[in-house]
Amino acid sequence: MTLPQQEEHLHTTSRSRRRQANHQMNSQAPHQAVPAGVQPVNVATVGQSEKVGVHEVKRLLNGKIKAIQRMIPKGVQLTAEGLIHNALLQMELARDNRIKQCTPKSILYSVMAAASVGLDLMGDQAYLIPMEKTRWDKEQGVYVSDYYYSTLWPDYKGLCTVAARFGWFLDSQIVRADDQIAIDVGANTVQHPVGFGPRGDLVGVYCAVRQIATGKIFHIEHMNRQEIDAMRKDTDPWRYHYNRMAMKCPARRAFKWVPKDRHDARMIDTIENRNDENKELDEQMLGQGVELV
Repeated sequence: MTLPQQEEHLHTTSRSRRRQANHQMNSQAPHQAVPAGVQPVNVATVGQSEKVGVHEVKRLLNGKIKAIQRMIPKGVQLTAEGLIHNALLQMELARDNRIKQCTPKSILYSVMAAASVGLDLMGDQAYLIPMEKTRWDKEQGVYVSDYYYSTLWPDYKGLCTVAARFGWFLDSQIVRADDQIAIDVGANTVQHPVGFGPRGDLVGVYCAVRQIATGKIFHIEHMNRQEIDAMRKDTDPWRYHYNRMAMKCPARRAFKWVPKDRHDARMIDTIENRNDENKELDEQMLGQGVELV
């Protein structure tokens, strides 16, 4: 065997050994990574009843432009085309790739829910959040994954946007370990002087419902760190924007005190309640029929 032939033989043998090692590692990794009693999710079978992906979502949303436009409250500077564009952009840029595996129908309902409350899917007003639909398998004795679905997650800024339409401002502030603060919930007053030096870790958040015209505080909600963490969920907003999500927690409670008599304001509570109960958004909660294609 000549020298070139020997070198080629060594390279071939080396590649063969690497393939065998990789095959053994890949075949063992899933069994090592999945805890006992937990059924791994096969993303290839997610949403079997519907084709998934950005292209399928785009096709469905573009076919529902008129229906989405009708749901936007009067006087709100928002268009169906812009909302659809930002929904697709949010899907493409999301850190959590599960949003691309969500059923197009659930994306449609999430976009329509955003339209119904007049919130755009940009500027931290609201997010498309992927959720996992599971069921109990009696034979295996474990929960198994059926598919992923999307839900709408209004942000703190979204709650502020809706409240402002009715003349109210949700003034949510973080309280840190070295802060001095005095809240009088009876008189609806708060004193919270803040300097420019180190303030320490987050220990709580409060939200004052202020009347925009007068600046007068109508109501105050406050929560400590333990109460906030009890509401925390394993989602992108909580993972990457903890402080902002912490600010939303008391704002959600304070929002209930905002005088409101329109559909868009009431719909916020409906969406939040669905998310708390891990229920999908649907036609019934949106208030009007939507024929899916």
